[in-house]
Amino acid sequence: MGLVPGPRVESSGGRELRAVAARQFPIGLPRGASCGWIVAVVAACLMQEVEGKSRGKWDRDKSGDSNAVGMTIAIFVMLLLITCGGTLWCFYLEYQPDPRRVRAIMLCVLGPAVAAELSLVWIQQFYKWMILVLLLINFWGPLDAVLRYPVVHDFETLFSLKQILLIIAKITSYAFGLKDFYAGRFWFFGLLMLNIMGLPILYFLALPLDDSPEEQRSARESVVDEDIALRVARLMTDAEERRSSWRACRRRAHVLAISAASASPLLGKVLCWLDPSYKRLLNRGVGRAV
Repeated sequence: MGLVPGPRVESSGGRELRAVAARQFPIGLPRGASCGWIVAVVAACLMQEVEGKSRGKWDRDKSGDSNAVGMTIAIFVMLLLITCGGTLWCFYLEYQPDPRRVRAIMLCVLGPAVAAELSLVWIQQFYKWMILVLLLINFWGPLDAVLRYPVVHDFETLFSLKQILLIIAKITSYAFGLKDFYAGRFWFFGLLMLNIMGLPILYFLALPLDDSPEEQRSARESVVDEDIALRVARLMTDAEERRSSWRACRRRAHVLAISAASASPLLGKVLCWLDPSYKRLLNRGVGRAV
């Protein structure tokens, strides 16, 4: 008596493999395909998928390498600019310019440097809370140092200690303020070169360290050698100090406007049109020049 083959029972694993193969080959599988054949098909599909992922990873690594090369070149160019700028700055200081002019140049350099830091918040490299941190550090540190130039402070003074601590705080804020430190590591090193190396070197080169104590005391007389935080606190609490500061600001703006109008005839005409009282002052200045 012959045995009649019963219905074929397929395991759950075989059904899953057949389903995977059916998704990979929608046109259908050969009739009567065995589980081993399906395993071979699925293995080939998986190998193809792994190969595609490896190729994509290689493309991403290649793109990351190209970005790294670009940022490395940018950092090298920045370092070259800092070196060339420092050399030109030394040549300029050899002519012993007026401290007020040197202070104005440093302020013009500090402004774009702070703007470059804040721009990283705009392009979403820094967290938003970095705006407050950067403004506070730059206001109390570099700005205070530039406004008190050319006063020379000893290393043991509170001024020097404050500047060192603020530099350390800025480096720490760079590290924790970046959303992705690995992706933004080139921004980190670029900011270190610009704001930690470039600006302090610019300031130290301009200090009159070779001047005699008498010359340093004479230069100190034209500068308010007081912490900017104390000045702001007194300005907020003392009405007489606010009026005095307002008069001083108006006087400085007046002198700056006269100097700019004397250098540019077109600007002088615009200034006289806005305020006719400047016409007499400009004519007096021309008469003295003649």
